[in-house]
Amino acid sequence: MAEKCSWVRPAPVRRTLSLTNSGATFNSNPLDWRIRITFAARIKWILPSAVFHAALVAGCIVVVTIAPFAAQQNGARSEDDHFAVSVWDGTFSTEQATRGKATYLDECSRCHAEGLGGTESGPALVGRDFVRSWSGKSAGDLFLRIRDSMPLDSPGTLEVEQVAEVVAFILKTNDFPAGQKPLSVDLAALKRIKIEAEPMGPPH
Repeated sequence: MAEKCSWVRPAPVRRTLSLTNSGATFNSNPLDWRIRITFAARIKWILPSAVFHAALVAGCIVVVTIAPFAAQQNGARSEDDHFAVSVWDGTFSTEQATRGKATYLDECSRCHAEGLGGTESGPALVGRDFVRSWSGKSAGDLFLRIRDSMPLDSPGTLEVEQVAEVVAFILKTNDFPAGQKPLSVDLAALKRIKIEAEPMGPPH
């Protein structure tokens, strides 16, 4: 009797695939391959998304950090841009300051003293501290302060020409140079004259 040939199909070799740092192992089973593809697809989507969100957060931090500084710089630049001249450029006339002295003695000296040194009733209008306190402001700001609040016992009674003359007298007394033209009574023009403790450059 012929001997039957017994042939047994060897068991399939299962191949394994490890994903680095994932801790997951897959073999050649179709289901495992589908899991592998799905897992890999998710990793491929998650990583760029995470990088994008990290970059977005970093960008927001940079914008939040820089924006106030930029706004501050732009604000300072805009504030300086509206000034046309400085009090060092000769913005009043000697004759105007002389008329202002007469008005000052009549209306202001009882509170600020004849020499503008100040009294218990009013601060000094001359000297380094006064100039520094007004540095960066405009001649228009000083004009408005005098026009609206002086004299103390009867504010608002001075004519605008008198106010401009008093401003001119105060500027002259603080050693700012006189020019050929009188100080304007136009508020917009006065707002463009910058009060500076020290000259910042050649005349405009």
